[in-house]
Amino acid sequence: MIEWPDDALKECVNISTRFTDHLNIIDIGAHYGETFQTLASNLQSQFSYVGLEPDPKSFKIYNKNSHAILESSNCLSFVSLNQAASSSSGSEEFTKTKADAVSGLLKPVKGLSERVLSGDHEIIDTFTVQTTTIDQIIRKQSFSKVSLLKIDTEGFDLECLKGAAEALENNLIDIIMCEAFFVRYREGQCY
Repeated sequence: MIEWPDDALKECVNISTRFTDHLNIIDIGAHYGETFQTLASNLQSQFSYVGLEPDPKSFKIYNKNSHAILESSNCLSFVSLNQAASSSSGSEEFTKTKADAVSGLLKPVKGLSERVLSGDHEIIDTFTVQTTTIDQIIRKQSFSKVSLLKIDTEGFDLECLKGAAEALENNLIDIIMCEAFFVRYREGQCY
């Protein structure tokens, strides 16, 4: 078996598999499909997967990478959405940065380029993306439970969780794995 490249993801899955034989996983900020690739290559349990990636260019790469290994995985249901998760459905302005992995719905704070000299956070484009909520995803997929909710949205994580209010109130999510920032990183971020 291949070693899991992400120890945190491995631990979340290990905990989830103690409760069920079939995992329902939602991946907010799927980027190039790294999380799905890790799950597909390493997960012995059957799983259903929903991934959201709002950037059209990254979404195309994500779908190509994911579909290349989908058939050989234990994934029973694969849904990819070219949308962003938010506190409500609608649209938001997306900020594309030089490094795809740090693009998102929040703009980099002024002065970040002086702290991160690589230029990764340099804004190269902005465009409108469609948004949905985690609660809407759960209803649409008819998930009675979400085993793992992974959120990687460059400081927009709290807004995503606000869109999961119903699921959180009803204990429908077993594990949430998300980033947290303790430094000024994005305009309007939550600390």
